[in-house]
Amino acid sequence: MKKPLKILHLVGDHEDAGGVLSVIRNLQKVTPASSMEHAVWVKEGYRESRKPPLQYRYSRYVVAESIHHWKLLAQAWPAFKELQSLLSNESFHLLHAHSRGTLLVAILASKMLRRKVLFTNHNYAHRTGLYRWAARQPRIHTVMLTPNMARHYNIPESGNRTSIISACFAQDLLTSPIPSLHATPPRTSIKLVGVGNVIGWKKWDLILKALELLEPSQQS
Repeated sequence: MKKPLKILHLVGDHEDAGGVLSVIRNLQKVTPASSMEHAVWVKEGYRESRKPPLQYRYSRYVVAESIHHWKLLAQAWPAFKELQSLLSNESFHLLHAHSRGTLLVAILASKMLRRKVLFTNHNYAHRTGLYRWAARQPRIHTVMLTPNMARHYNIPESGNRTSIISACFAQDLLTSPIPSLHATPPRTSIKLVGVGNVIGWKKWDLILKALELLEPSQQS
């Protein structure tokens, strides 16, 4: 019987929040356990608060994200040594890094352990040079969310070790007829519905406050 593909997602989160963990849950849901197993590398102290449950591996030192770049740099080596110890005791076919902090750990794994690494970039970072350099490394495959992200980092979309998840909309949308607007019934307010995770640092509340400042005629 063929063994399932084992993937270790290097996330480093200290709490069960955000879209990355939601995506991993969806991957786990749609891939049969007989063909693919997902494990998530998180910070010690992490507590699961959402369903379905995931399999976890823990690190004392890993830092997923920080506004202080020195913290991301300082955690890289001790977190890598923890990862090295984990990999010596448990085999994984693929390492998949998801955050800025775990990208540094993944780079060390590709260099020191000669492991092939997949890195999905979820951020628009200021230090674009690091990401261009990582995208050129022989054992790192970089995945970006949109063509605009590739342009931000000045990384060729058609590179041998780069991939784009989505162009955001189909090309024929630009040539399709614009849908006609239907009149809103009298005394019926327009309702804004959003789907996603409410994360403080994304500042979704600023969008709602801006909408509140619109003139009534603009709101309708």
